[in-house]
Amino acid sequence: MASVDTEPPQLRAADVLTLNDAEFDRIMRKIIPVGSNATTEIDAQDWAELSGPDKRKAVQRLRDWMQSANSRPVDLDQVTARLLEARASPALPSSPSSPRSRKSTLCGEEAEEADYKMLIQEETNSYDDLIAHGGRPWYPFRLLDRVSKNHEEYRDLLDFWDPRGWMVYMHQWKRWENFCGWQHDNRGRPDLEADFERDWAVNVRFRVQGGERPSKYDTAESRKFYRDMVSRKRGYDYRFNVEDGVSAKDSTERFEAYVTAMKARLNRHGYGRPFQLDQDHSRQDKLTTWIEYLNYEYWCHDTFIRKAEQLRPRYDGALKALQDGNVLLPDETLETIASYRHGFKREHEKGDARRAVLAAESAVSTAEKGPGLHEQSSHRRRQQYVLEQAQARLDKALETAKAVEKRAGLISDFVKVKTSYDEARRGAEQHKILLRWILDQFPLIETEMAEITPSGSANRKRTRVADDEEASEEVSAKRRKQHDGPRNDAVTRPATRATRSQIMSDDGDQAKSSSEPPPNETAHEQDVKATAERRQPRPKPSSSGPSSDPPPLRRSARIQALRQLQLTGNGRSSAAQGASKAPAESTTRPERKRGRRGLQQSQEPRPVSTQDTSKPSAKSTGKRKTTVEAEEAQKPPKVQRKRRRGN
Repeated sequence: MASVDTEPPQLRAADVLTLNDAEFDRIMRKIIPVGSNATTEIDAQDWAELSGPDKRKAVQRLRDWMQSANSRPVDLDQVTARLLEARASPALPSSPSSPRSRKSTLCGEEAEEADYKMLIQEETNSYDDLIAHGGRPWYPFRLLDRVSKNHEEYRDLLDFWDPRGWMVYMHQWKRWENFCGWQHDNRGRPDLEADFERDWAVNVRFRVQGGERPSKYDTAESRKFYRDMVSRKRGYDYRFNVEDGVSAKDSTERFEAYVTAMKARLNRHGYGRPFQLDQDHSRQDKLTTWIEYLNYEYWCHDTFIRKAEQLRPRYDGALKALQDGNVLLPDETLETIASYRHGFKREHEKGDARRAVLAAESAVSTAEKGPGLHEQSSHRRRQQYVLEQAQARLDKALETAKAVEKRAGLISDFVKVKTSYDEARRGAEQHKILLRWILDQFPLIETEMAEITPSGSANRKRTRVADDEEASEEVSAKRRKQHDGPRNDAVTRPATRATRSQIMSDDGDQAKSSSEPPPNETAHEQDVKATAERRQPRPKPSSSGPSSDPPPLRRSARIQALRQLQLTGNGRSSAAQGASKAPAESTTRPERKRGRRGLQQSQEPRPVSTQDTSKPSAKSTGKRKTTVEAEEAQKPPKVQRKRRRGN
């Protein structure tokens, strides 16, 4: 029986720690050729499930195996001959010891840092593409550095998009890009040229970041190949990945059928809000586009459910065949037989059975040669007995191999169906996380649209900093309350989970340390502005030198200047009244504060009587009080309120 070549086994991270030395050495020799100087990547499955100490132990064991596998036994005769040859030859200049190893270590660290920067850049580009095409980010962009460096702490935030890494914006942009294609296909207007240019730009960006020159890949042949590939993919999407009942329609009838199917799907899921799609989706507002995106994700969710329902009969049939075959051992369960370790075990069992069959066939072939005719009959009887025993062992080996093949086949068939069935059910369950997030975005979108006036400008909820004298007392009191009290954001993104709200609140300190945005701007609007600023080129410095315009006054300086003007006007009116009543008064005295409220007298010099003022008469005292009360009544309420706060 000819042996069947099998693919090299895959190494799981848990196997590195649990396998014994002999089994681990045998598997590693199948993966990596011994003595190979080429760099070989080991794809260890489930590496992220290990803890920090376990990862270090696994890496150390791999290093120890590589050192022991690459070492060879020493030939003493060859060493002696080489020493004698070196002694007879002239001395050679010594070379520095192991500079290559030090360089390789540095290159490894530099390569790791370069890879990290490239991933950050790709994630940033994906975020910019997502915002530019109308999408909404899964989390604020300012958290990217913290998430990428401590992604295990944000695992609850990242599990839906990247269960083992931190690349969220890349997956989110790819999904939003598929939704944009869905919009075109259901309207019967596939834009293949735009899809090709967009995909080609992504391909070019990857190659440029990888260090390739444009002349190597930007050729007519490569463009034609890539265009054909995009055309085939978009043709498949146009035919199959559309709303129910749309694929059979003509391009001119697709949009009407799409709207009907979309309303029916949203009603089935309990979303009955009215909407009006446009034949040209670029003319829709944000809310209508988001409703259309909700329908797209409902379609994906229903696809998972439909696939699980289709696989359920196959799953039940494979499970029944497995149970009727009675091939499972007492310690085996439906979960353990689906593991990588059990797959290795089945391959070992089949290999042992094949080798037993080959050994039995060889024994039968040897026994069949038998003694010749000239030999005695006793030898022939002995040889016949040996042949019968060898044939019995061969029959038993064939029966065992057949049973092993049957066991492996039943388990493999069940595992394949179980894997697809579990993926469909798990996809439908996990998709609920995305659907909840989409529904949570509707209040934010409505708030953003409510803050936009028909002319397109933002409707400010707070007036500008009012420093003029026409500011009313009510507006000033509100501003003082906002200034003294805690700052509340106008809109806070609702959390879909408790961990998500905690993550958003953890970013408060970092957000306050930067320039605070206007309180009526949502986090999505801030992200859009940041993306626009990042895409705009930086202005070049002017060669004409600094501007001659004076810098604007600060708020405190403007208030002080306004107060000075008000006091100057009040002082002049008081001086005019005093001059008309006492023209002979000429002596002046400096300004002073009077009363518990700290009302300041006019900065203009006040005329006083030349007579003895050691004991002012009641008449003069009453006149002075009347003048002060008149001045107090003429002063605006804002100045009085500022002085009251000063005391």
